[in-house]
Amino acid sequence: MLPELPKEVNGIPTASLTVEDAKNFGLADTIKFYLPEKYDKEKVKTFLKNYYKDQISAEVIDYIIDTASEETTN
Repeated sequence: MLPELPKEVNGIPTASLTVEDAKNFGLADTIKFYLPEKYDKEKVKTFLKNYYKDQISAEVIDYIIDTASEETTN
């Protein structure tokens, strides 16, 4: 089971976060430490979108996983 997302990130309700907020707050840097070394990016994004569907936008999940996976391969 995955953890609950915080209700707010830097004072912004998690459900209202934008991709720009995710960039500004470095969310991909935080998430990358929780990702396995090798994984199917699209499957992870689909799973997280379904699991957290009412808590965070699909666009923010896409950004976080795309950016985190780029950083782990560099």
